[in-house]
Amino acid sequence: MSLPECSVEQLTQFIGPNATNAEAAAKFICNQFSAVGNKFVDTQYAVDNTYLLFSAYLVFSMQLG
Repeated sequence: MSLPECSVEQLTQFIGPNATNAEAAAKFICNQFSAVGNKFVDTQYAVDNTYLLFSAYLVFSMQLG
């Protein structure tokens, strides 16, 4: 899963040139997007591993029958 790129230059256009310290605000927003994206990736790995282990458990339990 690839995360969309967040660039300071794009966000400063949306914030506007009259905003006080628009570049710092854009950097903060990009950092928050990166942090949330990393948590989604971690969650994806956890769900994938849980599914794999549960599937292996089902295969082993079917062998008993």
